[in-house]
Amino acid sequence: IVAVAFWFMFGLMFGDVGQGLVLAGAGWWIFRRAPRYRDYGVILMECGIAATAFGFAYGSVFGIEDLVPALWFQPMHDVPRLLRAGASFGLLFLSLSFALSILNASLRRDWAVLFLGSHGLLAALAYWIAAALGLRWLATGAFGMEAGLAAALLGAPLACWWLLRVVREMRQNGGDGEQQPDPASVILGAAVELIDMVVRGVANTVSFVRLAAFAVSHAGLLLAVFALAEMVSASHFGTLWSGLVIVAGNLVIIAARPGVPVARVSLL
Repeated sequence: IVAVAFWFMFGLMFGDVGQGLVLAGAGWWIFRRAPRYRDYGVILMECGIAATAFGFAYGSVFGIEDLVPALWFQPMHDVPRLLRAGASFGLLFLSLSFALSILNASLRRDWAVLFLGSHGLLAALAYWIAAALGLRWLATGAFGMEAGLAAALLGAPLACWWLLRVVREMRQNGGDGEQQPDPASVILGAAVELIDMVVRGVANTVSFVRLAAFAVSHAGLLLAVFALAEMVSASHFGTLWSGLVIVAGNLVIIAARPGVPVARVSLL
C-alpha cells in the first residue's frame, strides 16, 4: 500500500513526461551498471514511470505544455482542482488506514482497540462524518443541514469515545483493591487524548495538500526556467544560451526531485 501511494504521490508532485523518462533512464543505467546501488536504480525507475504517467495527465514535456495534450489538467492553470486532488487522496488514504485498523482489531478480537483506539470504529465514524461534511461544504458552500445537526452528528461519536474512555480508565485503575483514581484527572486526561486525536486527524489530512504545493512549485520552477531562457535569448548567441538555460534548469530540477518524497514516506 505504501509503495503504491509513493508512486501516486511522486507522480502527482512531479508529473512531466521528459523528466520522468530521464529519471527512469538513470535508474535503468544504475540498475544495470552499479549492482551495489541496484535498489536505488529500481526506486528511480519507479519514480520516473510515475512522473511520466502524470506528465501525460498534465500535458508537460520538460516544462513545455503544448507538445502533448493534457489528459487531465495543467496544474498552474487549475490550482484549486490540484488542491482538491491532494486533499481527496489524503482522505482516501487515511480512510483506508481507518478501515484496515478496524479490520485488524476485529480479527484479533481486540475490542478495546476496535472502539477506543485512535484509529478505531468511533474515531473512524467521526472522521468520515467530518470528511462528508467538509466535502459537501467545498462542493456547495453549505453543509446541507442545520449547523446544530451537523455538530451533533460529528460530536456524537467523539462524545461516546470520550465517555467510554473515562469508564474504561476508572474500571481499570480502580480494580483489584487499588485506590480509586481521581475522577477529575481521568476526565481531563480523556479530554486531552480526544483533542489530540482530533488535531492529529485534521493535521494528517491537511498535510496531503502539500502534494499540490509541490506540484505547483515544480511547475513554477519550470516557468522560471523558461522566463530566464527568454531573457537571454536576445543576447549574443541567444539561441545557444537559451537552450543551455533550459537544459541546465531541467537538470537541476530533475536532480532535486528524488529526495523530496522522503518526507512523504516518513508521514506514511
